[in-house]
Amino acid sequence: MSVVRKTTSELVAHATALLDLSAALVDVEELRDLLISAFANIKGPIYYDEVDDFITGDNDIKSIATTAMSAGDIIAVNIDNAIHHYILVAATMDADISPYIIKPDDYNADTNAKYWLRANCKYFTFDNDDLNEGHSIVLKHDIGIQFVSATVFNNSNEIVPPCVAAFLSEKANVNVVMTDAVNITLTFAGSIFGTYKLLLIF
Repeated sequence: MSVVRKTTSELVAHATALLDLSAALVDVEELRDLLISAFANIKGPIYYDEVDDFITGDNDIKSIATTAMSAGDIIAVNIDNAIHHYILVAATMDADISPYIIKPDDYNADTNAKYWLRANCKYFTFDNDDLNEGHSIVLKHDIGIQFVSATVFNNSNEIVPPCVAAFLSEKANVNVVMTDAVNITLTFAGSIFGTYKLLLIF
């Protein structure tokens, strides 16, 4: 996960040095990295295919180096076969609110006060006290349009699978229904423990 966005002048300087006619051979790997950086500058998001978690493990979003990146840079990561876009923003929080706000490992309040913010989404938190007797909760999203995806995370930031059969109280499965243009209903298979989160992508 070493690819970072470069300025136009940095790309030109890199290309000039790499393609110097006096050089014996062009380093193929260096040329590949240069092209990836160039396309990242043109197309927007920088794709990190090695990321496999939000805030834990060796290849999580937190471990992406941000010191050479600027506020406004966007990354795309594939976690559990779902593409997640994050934008680097000026720091506004003191801790992770995964998967909505993620504090990078290289965060420094004086020199690198930036956080990863989940793009194009709304974020909700709730616990068992917020559920009714049927283990349901209605959340008002006010998007007014059909959302792209609704992902529920448990207290360990693991994705909660959808209900695929009759409700079983020992299971933490959840059924998500778009009630109308402004509300979404979540119904769990039973009681939940700890703080759960809904990430609504639109």
